[in-house]
Amino acid sequence: MTQPIELSVIQSYCNFLIPQYYRTVVSATPKSYVPTNIAVLAVGGGGGGDNGNTGTTYAAPGGGGQVVYNSNVLVGGYSASVVVVGTGGAVVSNNAGGTGGSSSVSTVIAVGGGGASGTTGGTSGSGHIGGSNSGGIGSSGGGGGDSANGTNSNSFNPGSGGNGTSNSISGSSIYYGGGGYGTAFNGSGSNGLGGGAANTGGGGTAGAIGYSGIVIISYPTPIQGDGAGGSITHVGGNTIHTFTSSGTFVPKVLYGGYLLELPTPYKTGSTQVYLNGVYQSFASYSETSANSSLYFPNGLTNGATVEVRYNLLGT
Repeated sequence: MTQPIELSVIQSYCNFLIPQYYRTVVSATPKSYVPTNIAVLAVGGGGGGDNGNTGTTYAAPGGGGQVVYNSNVLVGGYSASVVVVGTGGAVVSNNAGGTGGSSSVSTVIAVGGGGASGTTGGTSGSGHIGGSNSGGIGSSGGGGGDSANGTNSNSFNPGSGGNGTSNSISGSSIYYGGGGYGTAFNGSGSNGLGGGAANTGGGGTAGAIGYSGIVIISYPTPIQGDGAGGSITHVGGNTIHTFTSSGTFVPKVLYGGYLLELPTPYKTGSTQVYLNGVYQSFASYSETSANSSLYFPNGLTNGATVEVRYNLLGT
């Protein structure tokens, strides 16, 4: 993201008799604020497990949803994007699980994981196959993960899910898209990394529905505030939108304009602006979320004089 160039400031003074600070800018430099590239993580829903057949076969798991990350997705200012979060695949029958739903936003699409088939774990959305029964009384293999195949089972030992893929877009390293565990006479195997939890896109464990996917969007926090959609958090200078269900993402991107940085935070709604000695209505500029600067979409030119009066934050 291209950040605005600050207006140069030459003189400022403070009147201590009232809680206002006056700042005079005698020259202004134009700057541009361009559409931003956002980072997107999309994880498809995990495939569903099957129920198995009592006395003959053990239930098998689903494959993990595909994990797709793109750090360079271009979005236009104020143009809404539909966000789809894939649901987990269903348990269709004793011998089949359903496919997980795909997750998407803009040009990023993550395919859902495949469902179980008999004693074979489902294939992941990225194409890693599930483990199968290598012989015996019908034990089941593990579901395929985004990064690895599921393991096979044998007479008494179940297969385990293939591992998913880790990503740190949320600010923490988290695995997504792990395969579900298989079952056998001796118990259950283990989920692959990134499986077994909601909104990871993990394959459904043996006899269970798949886990829903997730979409996470990240971008440098804009001067003039966040966009809209999903659950919004801030980590390391970035704004993060987390979608655990389908919705709409609206970026907050401005084009052109000027940014005036102030020496001390102001009380929201208290600013008064005079441009070349003429009072400006509040509609001609906007206060920013940090209460430390003002944004002017137009109206300033090189050499413009700007005086800002405001109450200090906390007064």
